[in-house]
Amino acid sequence: MKRIAAVLFFATALTVPALLLAHEGHTHHVMGTVKAISATEIDVKDSAGKVVSCQLTAETKYRREETNVTAADIMVGERVVVEATEKDGKMIAKLVLLGKMSM
Repeated sequence: MKRIAAVLFFATALTVPALLLAHEGHTHHVMGTVKAISATEIDVKDSAGKVVSCQLTAETKYRREETNVTAADIMVGERVVVEATEKDGKMIAKLVLLGKMSM
């Protein structure tokens, strides 16, 4: 009986943190290169080859180093970090950080 209780305890201890990390409202960082961009969405391909789509809204901010930029400044193939929150199963971009401009 003690063995079953111990197994259940450890299974619960391992499951609860995973559920807490997946909750809505949590900030996610999507890092990679821009695969596609439109007026409403940015697709980022990470180092594992997975493509993550994030919705762009009127509240989304864009920055390159210390300078504010616009979505029009983003080019396919450029390295980015997108700070997004999950809402209704969709990633909503709050901030798009662009890499340094190459000379």
